[in-house]
Amino acid sequence: MTTKTTSQTQQNKSPKAEMGRKLGELFVEPLAHAERISDEIAYAQHKGLERTRGVVDEVANLTKASLDYQLKLADAWRTQQLEATRRMLGFFTHAE
Repeated sequence: MTTKTTSQTQQNKSPKAEMGRKLGELFVEPLAHAERISDEIAYAQHKGLERTRGVVDEVANLTKASLDYQLKLADAWRTQQLEATRRMLGFFTHAE
């Protein structure tokens, strides 16, 4: 009675294994391409986030400057109103 043992080489040459190997080879290049695209998307997302943060900072600075300017204008307007009221009252109090 003899027992047959199949070598590793013979097992890898089975039609099913060969088809699996060829199928795997078909996906090597598309997978590498997908990985490159994924890396490019990640890079673009990070750059976009950096730009967005810069814009947000700039908008915050401009908003603060606008608020400061608005406060200065309100102070000037109040000062002008008081001065105009004083002049008007001066006309009435010094009128003869």
